[in-house]
Amino acid sequence: FRNDSDTTAAETVQTEKTADKDDSKDTAKTEKKTKETVQEKVTLADLKKKTPKNTEYSDDLATRMKPVHRAFPAEPDYEDTELINELGGTWDDELNDVYQTLMKKLTPSQQEELRAEQRKWIKERDAKLSESGDHFVNAALFYDLTMDRTYVLADLYDKVK
Repeated sequence: FRNDSDTTAAETVQTEKTADKDDSKDTAKTEKKTKETVQEKVTLADLKKKTPKNTEYSDDLATRMKPVHRAFPAEPDYEDTELINELGGTWDDELNDVYQTLMKKLTPSQQEELRAEQRKWIKERDAKLSESGDHFVNAALFYDLTMDRTYVLADLYDKVK
């Protein structure tokens, strides 16, 4: 083998290695973009249909909120309104936590979908609460609606993980 150029064999090998590295980087970038594009196309509805790999977040939520469940009166009446409001507030805090945690796991398009869904849920919740006008009924209804929505979001979080 004769090398008619001014480059040495070692320089030629080094040039080929550099080219191979550049090809590998380009391939990795393309694969990453493809993966991101596919992930962007997965809608919130698609995620909801998935079976969670585990229910760790939902299970932890149930464990954390067990004292709140226990504190809820078995047969609530008007005297329990303040307590039920406090317990509902605890659920509302938990709802906000799971919502923020979930938002961090979603793609930007999924975040927009969830934000719109959450706003719709809040409007529906508020409409149900305004129908009654009774403070006691509203406290219990707020507790139930907020608890249910928190579990829905926790379940969705388990599907995203």
